[in-house]
Amino acid sequence: MATVERAIEIARFHHRDQKDKAGNDYIAHPLYVMERFALDDVVCRIVGVLHDVPEDTEMTVDDLRREGFSEEIIEALDAITIRPCETLDDYIQRVKKNAIATRVKIEDVRHNLIRSIEAARDASQDKEQREMYGRMAKRYIKTFKFLLEPFDERSSYGQEALDAERVCQTL
Repeated sequence: MATVERAIEIARFHHRDQKDKAGNDYIAHPLYVMERFALDDVVCRIVGVLHDVPEDTEMTVDDLRREGFSEEIIEALDAITIRPCETLDDYIQRVKKNAIATRVKIEDVRHNLIRSIEAARDASQDKEQREMYGRMAKRYIKTFKFLLEPFDERSSYGQEALDAERVCQTL
């Protein structure tokens, strides 16, 4: 059986030359998502760190299966990997059918939302970039709430979504 350590090695290797939109090493994002899960939540930690590997690199879900990851992990990675020409609504509905993929996607979107809001508020960015990040943040809020359906504003995630909406109104 493959381990969290092996998943991190794979993610580091396959994201090694990738940068995020701000020019930072991309690997920081999957590592952040992984760290949102408790140390004993091995399955979510593995899916968290690998969640973008099948989507953004040449490594496929079948390659990860051959690496020895469990079917539970493979099914979650397959569910969280967007398909070509798939609409966002269809994608999210498919993700929500897998509990692990849903938990990881919530943390993925949450992190992207935080980073988009930070970039939209960054005075060193030009106006066009700030507006682009503001639009991205609003899209992430919609996705975040869709993942949380039925939406409960009293939950901690619900409060985060509402707080993010308030911030976005000022962007």
